[in-house]
Amino acid sequence: MQARRRIPMYMSDWIDTLDGFLKLSKHEILTHAGKISAAAAEKKAKEEYRKYKELQSAELSRGEKDYIAALESAEQKMLKKSDQ
Repeated sequence: MQARRRIPMYMSDWIDTLDGFLKLSKHEILTHAGKISAAAAEKKAKEEYRKYKELQSAELSRGEKDYIAALESAEQKMLKKSDQ
């Protein structure tokens, strides 16, 4: 909305906006570096991404599902023609 109204936003503006949003939604605002090291956070993120990729590779993509549906439809049409 700021861009549409041509109001420049600086990093400090975004910090204030985000803090206000978090307060409004009753979330705590982190005022320190936190308890988890960057290395531990990266390790956790990579592990979660690996799990996500495993789930994604186990499922058929939308294109694969559409292709199978098209094949099944064509098969049904062929079976109907051969029955006649």
